[in-house]
Amino acid sequence: MLTAAQVAARLNVDRGWVYAHAAELGVVRLGDGPRPRLRFDPAVVAQRLVAAPGRISAGRTYMPETADVPLLPIKRSRRRRLGGE
Repeated sequence: MLTAAQVAARLNVDRGWVYAHAAELGVVRLGDGPRPRLRFDPAVVAQRLVAAPGRISAGRTYMPETADVPLLPIKRSRRRRLGGE
């Protein structure tokens, strides 16, 4: 049985993503208190990801932020003279 951190590392996602999709990944709750420990069977996780490829997206998506203000132009730096000239 894997922890949420181990599942996150295997899927290359954040641990929070694993908690958010725990039910879809086949979570096993250890204990019945307010915050039971969560464990995941690696075979069940793999099966669930294959069975519902469009419903559970484990990949990270890159979304660049756009600036709402104009950016300053980048100027080439001047080369400093060596030797105190």
